[in-house]
Amino acid sequence: MRIPFLLCLTLVAFCSKTSADIIYTFDQSSYTVAPGGTLDVQVFLQQNGADTILTDEGLLSGGVRVFFDKAPVPTDPAQALALSDITPNPLLDDTLLGATLDLDSGASAGFVDSVDDIFSPLFGDSILLGTFTFTAGSVDGEVTSLRATDFDLLFDDTVAGDFSALDTSINDGFATITVSSAAVPEPSSFALLGVGGLGMLVVCRRRKQQHVAA
Repeated sequence: MRIPFLLCLTLVAFCSKTSADIIYTFDQSSYTVAPGGTLDVQVFLQQNGADTILTDEGLLSGGVRVFFDKAPVPTDPAQALALSDITPNPLLDDTLLGATLDLDSGASAGFVDSVDDIFSPLFGDSILLGTFTFTAGSVDGEVTSLRATDFDLLFDDTVAGDFSALDTSINDGFATITVSSAAVPEPSSFALLGVGGLGMLVVCRRRKQQHVAA
């Protein structure tokens, strides 16, 4: 039996936790990307210290906003450019209301989404909320600072499995994106380089054989 998540949101208004030791974290504290390149940045909700609410109660709904305009603002920062660059965790699969995506051009990107069945929360010390795809600027050496925080201060959008709101007790997470012309190419780029190199080798051998035959 499935209960609409709207009921869960109603119950949250009567239950709130303020002591959880929880933080937003990125999958890396620093990223390096080639000028104009793209990279995927994952954001997690992680419990620290003695608090075990994510392993005991789980997570029914998760929201996060990533700011990328923290001062000093780069002249050409890395940023999420479109709503398609925002991908909530597929396990947050609410079919009633669906995911809410938000993009403030040049400033931030965020979302809130929930599980489809309130009897099946997500459990773990660190729970993936979603992935943001960033496109780097063109200025070599520039650094974009990222800050992960609550999606919207006016609403309780991060909800534990016991229907308690966690928003006011989640600490912000931080990371940086550095543009570097020396950045290692993505695996797909290596594949293209390999194909190109193989092609050049074949051409050189054919020319050598033709030269010997002549």
